[in-house]
Amino acid sequence: MYKVESYQDEVVTMLPTSMYPMPNICGDKIPNGILENGIEHPLTSPKQQINIGDKTSDITTARIQSLHERQQSIGDTLSSMERHLSVFQNQKLSANPKETREIDRELSTVVKVPILKESRTLPTGFIPKDLVIHVHPSNPPLVLVAMIRLLNEKCNVITAIHKHSSVKSIDNRVTMFENLFKESSSNHMPNNRDNYNVSLTVIWRQTVTMATLYTSPTHSPIRGIANIVRFICRSFVPSLCGNDDPLSCALVNQWLDAATHGLLHGAAQDKADVLKAVESHLDSGEVRWLVNDTFTMADIFIYCVLKQLKYEGSLRKWMELCKEAVCLINI
Repeated sequence: MYKVESYQDEVVTMLPTSMYPMPNICGDKIPNGILENGIEHPLTSPKQQINIGDKTSDITTARIQSLHERQQSIGDTLSSMERHLSVFQNQKLSANPKETREIDRELSTVVKVPILKESRTLPTGFIPKDLVIHVHPSNPPLVLVAMIRLLNEKCNVITAIHKHSSVKSIDNRVTMFENLFKESSSNHMPNNRDNYNVSLTVIWRQTVTMATLYTSPTHSPIRGIANIVRFICRSFVPSLCGNDDPLSCALVNQWLDAATHGLLHGAAQDKADVLKAVESHLDSGEVRWLVNDTFTMADIFIYCVLKQLKYEGSLRKWMELCKEAVCLINI
């Protein structure tokens, strides 16, 4: 604002133009207006500016060259894999056609139903869980029978069934469910409740609109049979939920939601849409199961729901395959 004449005409004083100087990140060459340690460097000459530009250009060229080399390496690897695949295909085509057809026929007829191979060893410090499920008697969830069988393979389970005072009578479906439930449990209503890992109690209750799970020690309600199945499966048999792969886990949840909203609680058109989706997925001939050609909770849940609905349709082949699983025998 106020300019004062200098008393020393021959000396040029360089005044700082920045209150808070920053460390130099431009190397040895400092462009115009950059401060280092609070002191402005003299203006660079045109020759120096050209050198700075050349240095930046060299770095960019080196990076581009490195990317080209990586791309060439990936291309060479893919070419090598294609050559190996071509050799393998030629060897297969040159084999005896009759033997090839017999092998293909045997492989196509092999039915692989997974057997639960979970370890019975529970995590250190595992706290026994009391699971109490309130269910409306008009819709007994058969999937709970499958869950009991899965839990028996994993830990020591005790079970019980009670009837709330709001329930005046029960029908044949409840009786059939109770028989399957008791047969699937190795310790049903024992006198001694010691030495168990999980206690699962089913209470028939007329006042609940959907199945509700209460678990200790939180006693937080989990509503909906699909959510109950998710909780039990993820707690004890996470492999059936696709927990090893995020995509498989998402697909399992998608099928469980579709079965809940479409088959259990949906209108006639909703049920038809879900059945059409299942049929189109399995009729492709490339997969036997609903998620990545692997037996998961999606197959167990939808199978049990279809048995509840007494479904008889084009999915009979898949349902016969499901019946061979240990947890679904005689359901």
